[in-house]
Amino acid sequence: MSALRATLADAADLLEQTASGRVTGVVVSRAFDGRSHEERQQMIAAALNSALTVDELSDLGPIVAMTPNEAHVQI
Repeated sequence: MSALRATLADAADLLEQTASGRVTGVVVSRAFDGRSHEERQQMIAAALNSALTVDELSDLGPIVAMTPNEAHVQI
Protein backbone atom coordinates (compact mmCIF):
# COMPACT_ATOMS: atom_id res chain seq x y z
CA MET A 1 0.00 0.00 0.00
CA SER A 2 2.91 2.39 0.50
CA ALA A 3 3.38 2.43 -3.28
CA LEU A 4 -0.18 3.66 -3.72
CA ARG A 5 0.11 6.24 -0.95
CA ALA A 6 3.18 7.74 -2.63
CA THR A 7 0.95 8.50 -5.64
CA LEU A 8 -2.41 8.90 -3.91
CA ALA A 9 -1.63 10.72 -0.67
CA ASP A 10 -5.15 10.41 0.75
CA ALA A 11 -5.65 6.77 -0.24
CA ALA A 12 -7.55 4.49 2.07
CA ASP A 13 -7.54 0.82 1.28
CA LEU A 14 -9.41 -2.34 1.98
CA LEU A 15 -6.84 -4.68 0.50
CA GLU A 16 -6.57 -8.25 1.65
CA GLN A 17 -4.57 -11.33 0.83
CA THR A 18 -6.76 -14.24 -0.18
CA ALA A 19 -6.15 -17.86 0.81
CA SER A 20 -4.44 -18.38 -2.55
CA GLY A 21 -2.01 -15.54 -1.80
CA ARG A 22 -3.46 -12.99 -4.21
CA VAL A 23 -3.94 -9.42 -3.04
CA THR A 24 -7.30 -7.89 -3.94
CA GLY A 25 -9.65 -5.22 -2.69
CA VAL A 26 -10.64 -1.56 -2.89
CA VAL A 27 -8.66 1.69 -2.91
CA VAL A 28 -10.51 4.92 -2.12
CA SER A 29 -9.06 8.32 -3.04
CA ARG A 30 -10.21 11.83 -3.94
CA ALA A 31 -7.70 11.62 -6.80
CA PHE A 32 -10.21 9.39 -8.63
CA ASP A 33 -12.86 12.17 -8.74
CA GLY A 34 -13.84 12.94 -12.33
CA ARG A 35 -11.73 10.12 -13.77
CA SER A 36 -12.94 7.18 -15.82
CA HIS A 37 -12.50 3.57 -14.75
CA GLU A 38 -9.62 3.21 -17.19
CA GLU A 39 -7.85 6.32 -15.89
CA ARG A 40 -8.21 5.11 -12.31
CA GLN A 41 -6.78 1.70 -13.16
CA GLN A 42 -3.89 3.35 -15.01
CA MET A 43 -3.10 5.41 -11.91
CA ILE A 44 -3.04 2.29 -9.74
CA ALA A 45 -1.00 0.34 -12.29
CA ALA A 46 1.58 3.10 -12.65
CA ALA A 47 2.09 3.29 -8.90
CA LEU A 48 2.36 -0.46 -8.46
CA ASN A 49 4.47 -1.13 -11.57
CA SER A 50 7.13 1.28 -10.37
CA ALA A 51 7.27 -0.15 -6.84
CA LEU A 52 6.74 -3.91 -7.10
CA THR A 53 8.71 -6.74 -8.63
CA VAL A 54 7.31 -8.88 -11.43
CA ASP A 55 6.64 -11.68 -8.92
CA GLU A 56 4.81 -9.30 -6.59
CA LEU A 57 2.75 -7.95 -9.46
CA SER A 58 1.76 -11.49 -10.43
CA ASP A 59 0.18 -11.89 -6.97
CA LEU A 60 -2.25 -9.02 -7.56
CA GLY A 61 -5.91 -9.66 -8.20
CA PRO A 62 -8.62 -7.13 -8.99
CA ILE A 63 -8.29 -3.78 -7.22
CA VAL A 64 -11.34 -1.52 -7.43
CA ALA A 65 -10.75 2.25 -7.48
CA MET A 66 -13.48 4.36 -5.89
CA THR A 67 -13.99 7.96 -4.87
CA PRO A 68 -14.94 8.65 -1.24
CA ASN A 69 -18.45 9.55 -2.42
CA GLU A 70 -18.83 6.24 -4.27
CA ALA A 71 -17.57 4.29 -1.28
CA HIS A 72 -19.67 6.32 1.18
CA VAL A 73 -16.64 7.07 3.37
CA GLN A 74 -14.78 10.16 4.47
CA ILE A 75 -11.02 10.20 4.10
